[in-house]
Amino acid sequence: MIRDNITTEGLNVNGLKPRESLRVGEVLLEVTMACMPCGQMEDLRPGLGKEMRGRREMLCRFVKGGIIRRGDGIEKLA
Repeated sequence: MIRDNITTEGLNVNGLKPRESLRVGEVLLEVTMACMPCGQMEDLRPGLGKEMRGRREMLCRFVKGGIIRRGDGIEKLA
């Protein structure tokens, strides 16, 4: 099952490219592909799908696990 796990603020998600790396807390992620918000958004919260319309999401894979805490910054790695 794939679900949204991290929401961002201040990060140009649309500018991310496959194979770019991100650090969130102790976790290292690799961007794999862009995807569009799915229809399950409405199941989570009525109106959320409409709010997300026109915004892309990124699917990432875990390179290194760890702890992510609410408020941890997201660092785009070179």
